[in-house]
Amino acid sequence: MNFLTDLGKQGGDTGVGDIGSKILACNPVLEGFGNSKTVRNDNSSRFGKYVLMYFALFKDQVFGAYVKNYLLEKSRVIKVAPNERGYHIFYFLLRGLPVESLKKLHLTNAKGERMKPHDFNYLKTGGDLPEKHDIDGFLGDGDKEPGVLKTMKALLFTDEEIDAVWRCLAAILLLGQIDFDKTSFAGVEDNKPGKINNADIVPKIAELLGIKNLKFF
Repeated sequence: MNFLTDLGKQGGDTGVGDIGSKILACNPVLEGFGNSKTVRNDNSSRFGKYVLMYFALFKDQVFGAYVKNYLLEKSRVIKVAPNERGYHIFYFLLRGLPVESLKKLHLTNAKGERMKPHDFNYLKTGGDLPEKHDIDGFLGDGDKEPGVLKTMKALLFTDEEIDAVWRCLAAILLLGQIDFDKTSFAGVEDNKPGKINNADIVPKIAELLGIKNLKFF
């Protein structure tokens, strides 16, 4: 896409560069949600995308782009191989978001401190990267990288939309914390519901997802 947007800039139209910049500005967000650490690469792309780019018919000008498909390696969300990591965005969130915001997302411990990635079942089996990597990935590293949060705002995400994304990510992490009582599954065939040992976590997930009047056995 760098080549295509640069080609469009050569068309001479003053607006082309702005469009090209917006297209390229998507990368920190797409990579934050779709890249992770593997045994061979600390920033490996674990996603695929199908991008439609729109050009003028008779001149080199980019009019826009549309990500039609965004395909994730979904198994990496719930289980991480040794020395690898889940998607960067989970670590960005836990290390980059202020503690007060993490409290609202139920991502702090009993002492009110931010929880660590390895506190979560979906992340604890893997390796890690320096905290600075994740803080910079979330908040930005000066002029080098804008970071996911700044990029989302540059792409005109509203505060409500950004908050909804954080709530969804928090809900995913908390879903992995549910401790099912395996002995209760024996009665499922007799239409007896299974049980959860830490049932107090369920209302938190429901709150994050905006589910009201939750009935829980």
